[in-house]
Amino acid sequence: MKYTIFFDESKKIDKKSNYSYYGAISVEETELVKIETQIEAILSALGRTSELHFVDYKSADLQKYFQVLHYFLSCPTIKFNIYRLNNDSYFKLGETLGYSDQELRKYFYVKIPERLFYGLVRNDKQIDGLTIIMDDSTEYQTLGVFEKIVDQMNAHSLYRGKNYQVESIVGKDSKDSRMIQILDVILGIVVYLLEKEYLTIKSNRSLNRQDFIYRLLSEDQNLLRFHQMISIFTWENAGTEAISKMEISPYTSQFLVACNKRDYLHMLPVQQVYLEGREQLRLLADNDRTSRLNLLKDRLQNPYSADNLLNNTLTELFLGYLSQIEFGDRNKYIR
Repeated sequence: MKYTIFFDESKKIDKKSNYSYYGAISVEETELVKIETQIEAILSALGRTSELHFVDYKSADLQKYFQVLHYFLSCPTIKFNIYRLNNDSYFKLGETLGYSDQELRKYFYVKIPERLFYGLVRNDKQIDGLTIIMDDSTEYQTLGVFEKIVDQMNAHSLYRGKNYQVESIVGKDSKDSRMIQILDVILGIVVYLLEKEYLTIKSNRSLNRQDFIYRLLSEDQNLLRFHQMISIFTWENAGTEAISKMEISPYTSQFLVACNKRDYLHMLPVQQVYLEGREQLRLLADNDRTSRLNLLKDRLQNPYSADNLLNNTLTELFLGYLSQIEFGDRNKYIR
């Protein structure tokens, strides 16, 4: 069976960030065709076929990101590994060994992807051919990363008696690969959770980002699927080669608790709108999203605005709250 592996990274190896993150997805080729076809069908039906990137997420894209990621998490054949590198330990190791930053990158940019890729395929005896697709990077090209990974992976296969051979490895611009885009979003979500970015809400965009992740993980069996699909490994200490496996569940639990506490305060003004407009709401069709938005814009006292008016960047957030109060279903209007 032929498999394809996709690779991307979040937060470069530098001295500005405590950690850098690397993610890889593996999927059998016939399954890949089905998954990509379904994703395109979802985007076409919504009329929103632009790229998906975690850093670019905005509230107007909630339905698009929610539906695509909800579908992606429902795909049981996908394997997803993430490697987290402690940048401080990494640079200290380089200083000890007398390596420059560039020399360190040359070695780690080969070793980290290779470890991720081998971890995805090591226990699957059905794989006989691999295609590897990495986000196109000038640095990867300069350091000769692609050729070195092919050599390392094929050496692993021979040494350990595996059946696979890497047939090709290519750099692809993310705009040409939905799987790299989704990898980027999932990796962004994991970084967001591990670094607890939700504890500091600095803008409407960060508030909407938290809302999107909460809704995605709260839907159906997505939290369980998220835990089962993703394996995270971390290298913390320059004094040891040991790689530790991290459990994501404590981080998702902390996130959901923090969201529930914040939601309680957010829902108070929406509860007031609901109580005052109950008769008006009762006359509306359940699927009348527009009238409910207009009601919120007319009556809601927005706690995040100096003039208390509801601006367009937060309409999806507060509509979700109203839907939860009225129907017990926060995601009613985005499925």
